[in-house]
Amino acid sequence: MNFKRLFKRSESKIEVSDAVSQWFSAIESKETIPSSIKAINIGLFESDGGYCAYISGAEQYDENDDDWACESDFTPNEKYLHFIGEKNMNPLNGKNF
Repeated sequence: MNFKRLFKRSESKIEVSDAVSQWFSAIESKETIPSSIKAINIGLFESDGGYCAYISGAEQYDENDDDWACESDFTPNEKYLHFIGEKNMNPLNGKNF
């Protein structure tokens, strides 16, 4: 699976796009996503140090049931991408991660 095709690049989000692209490249270079993985879940959450993105894969996908995203049949070693900064910072401004 090629993660780079999942994201479009825009001039206002180059730094975030580059960070995400490098994160995906690091995962792809070190691990093989099993062919049984049918869906990739990417989520965001707030942590004590800022914001984080995470990624996991599921062997099942159901567009009518969001619970498919709770399955974690593939979890890469580099599961998290940390956006470092103040808690109230907008991580998409690309200035502080």
